[in-house]
Amino acid sequence: MKTVLHENVNIRRGASLKLFSTEADRLDVPYHRHEEFELALILKGSGRRIAGDSITPFFAGDISLFGPGLAHSYVSAPDSCGVKTLVVQFKSPEFARLAPEFAAVIRILEEADSGIGFSKRMFESARRAVTRMLRLPDFERLTELLKLLNTLARDPFCKRFSSGFARGADVRVDRGRDFLKNNFATEVSIAAAARKAGLSEGSFRRLFKAEYGLSPKKFLLDLRISCACRLLADTRTGILQISEECGFCNLSNFNRRFKSALKCTPAGFRKINLL
Repeated sequence: MKTVLHENVNIRRGASLKLFSTEADRLDVPYHRHEEFELALILKGSGRRIAGDSITPFFAGDISLFGPGLAHSYVSAPDSCGVKTLVVQFKSPEFARLAPEFAAVIRILEEADSGIGFSKRMFESARRAVTRMLRLPDFERLTELLKLLNTLARDPFCKRFSSGFARGADVRVDRGRDFLKNNFATEVSIAAAARKAGLSEGSFRRLFKAEYGLSPKKFLLDLRISCACRLLADTRTGILQISEECGFCNLSNFNRRFKSALKCTPAGFRKINLL
């Protein structure tokens, strides 16, 4: 398993948050955790992101929220032409629990224990808010952050990285989604998941996309890619065997799907990430 580093976030005395921007040829953030929340915006670049037990690709326009203690990392893709980020690290606003007006903010912070990704439709407003925060004094920074979190909490397409999606789904669609999660390593079909949900395949596809913002086919592929990334990074299992254990029908399909998702081959990913 990967070693998890502990980061001591230095938030200056008298403040409750820290903001910074980065610009570099590539991003190579080690697998680490800290006691503060972290909101990260990717302005430029692509690669792979680890959050807890999830490995997913990131691209320009991504917004991620990590809760205290959640191990995470970012590594640029080999062909990524530079990277720019905006990052806010902040202490838990415990005072917000005293006011019902902050209920949405508290909910999204509680859900961040497994990491949350927000849809690209939220990116521009988030980028403007964090850019404003860089110029504001402490009190206005905090109020701007709370306003931003309240906005992000209303994103209908946000999703958890480590343990499923951050929204409660139609219980029938939830059954189908869980069926896919539990059987992705087999030759499971969308039709079988629809039957498990008690829906026609067409209705299942439509309701799944409405609930989660992506198709069940894409969800299944993401599960398989994430599984392959973990095995490539943490074991010396052969690539053919990994493709079979993660549910890909053949090695050629695995290589093509993996390269399309992460912009590098499985062998290239292993070369960069294997401990």
